[in-house]
Amino acid sequence: MTSEQKKNGGAVRFPPVQLVPYAVDGPALLDEIVDWLEAYLFLPVGAAAIIAVWALMTWFIDLVYFAPILTAKSPTKRSGKTILLDLLSRLVWRGHLTSGIGITAAVVFRLNDEYHPTLLIDEAEKLGSQKGGSDLISLLNQGHRKGGQVQRCREKNGGGWYVENFDAFGFRALGLIGDPWDTLLDRSIVIRMQRKPRDVFVRRSGRHLDVEGVCLRSKIARWVKDNERAFSTALQQCPRPEWLNDRECDNWSNLFAVAQAAGGHWPDSILESSKLFAAIPGEDGDLGERLIHDLRAVFTDNGNPEAIKSGNLTRELSRIETSPWGDYYGKSLSPTRLAKLLKPFEVGPDQRRTSGGEKIRGYWLSDLLPLFDRYPFRPGMGQLGQGNEYTTDEQAGKASVPPVPDKEGKVEGGANV
Repeated sequence: MTSEQKKNGGAVRFPPVQLVPYAVDGPALLDEIVDWLEAYLFLPVGAAAIIAVWALMTWFIDLVYFAPILTAKSPTKRSGKTILLDLLSRLVWRGHLTSGIGITAAVVFRLNDEYHPTLLIDEAEKLGSQKGGSDLISLLNQGHRKGGQVQRCREKNGGGWYVENFDAFGFRALGLIGDPWDTLLDRSIVIRMQRKPRDVFVRRSGRHLDVEGVCLRSKIARWVKDNERAFSTALQQCPRPEWLNDRECDNWSNLFAVAQAAGGHWPDSILESSKLFAAIPGEDGDLGERLIHDLRAVFTDNGNPEAIKSGNLTRELSRIETSPWGDYYGKSLSPTRLAKLLKPFEVGPDQRRTSGGEKIRGYWLSDLLPLFDRYPFRPGMGQLGQGNEYTTDEQAGKASVPPVPDKEGKVEGGANV
């Protein structure tokens, strides 16, 4: 660093990457990255594969429409989140490692607008407590989709004001204790990390990571350069698994495309991983969806009767240990509270006679079935998984990922733009 750079604090730089002089095999490259990650980290089964594919995905920033956040969360500290972000900084496109404690909205706005780096934010649970924290959360939310912007008012030199737009789009990885804001979780692929067992040994990080990282980046850059068209084509044919909702299909589409472009076992591996790492109903703070899933479970456990009395239904819900209804604001869920929770879904208690002539005031299966259809259980998330079928965007008659031109302005199968 020159004396002038030291005087100015050192300019932010993203030096060019030297490409290896030979073609890189996609499956072998991803396997190598997985081995590298697992050598330094204790991760959930399948997590290293998702992280590896996510890292390669960031290099296609000019081609993608969605930028899912990689959220590594844990219940306590010393669970490997900082090391994960450090490793990612050597793999991703223009990795910029920072902290939720000292980061400011002004820095991120300008850094992202000029360079579109992959922001790797450690201690992200502190974002909301910082000055301008709401501005940072807004940028992270808006940055999930290409074209997302944030605005600021600026004073004109001669008086008056004008609005300045900042491009918010970009890839981000968060490391935090606990849960982030529910809007960020909805835009995330979540890695749930735990502190490693005492009898598990991993490599110690150090300066040797610089050499290893440079070698991997050179291979990644070469593979990406040689496979832009393959990725663009795969992006338009992404599977739409039924165990993922529409937002999750958006989040996973780029990963499916990277895996498809790489080939080998990777398309099947990432598709299977999406079952294990799909969002857990209610984890994002959406208690409405959790309630619908639990209602379906109660009706199923009781043999799907025509109706269940309101008091009986609330007692059954309160017995579900993994749901919050047994201690809802300090007491068990009441029939009145249940009715209020379901009112936005246009479902409520009603008094009718069953086919056997019994008069019941409660919740009727025929009223709830449309909700069960719109908010289905997903395999791996409950006892009522619906199988493993999926369709592609093309088969569904719509694309969750709009066509995006490549760097030369071309769209696969279309004219130049």
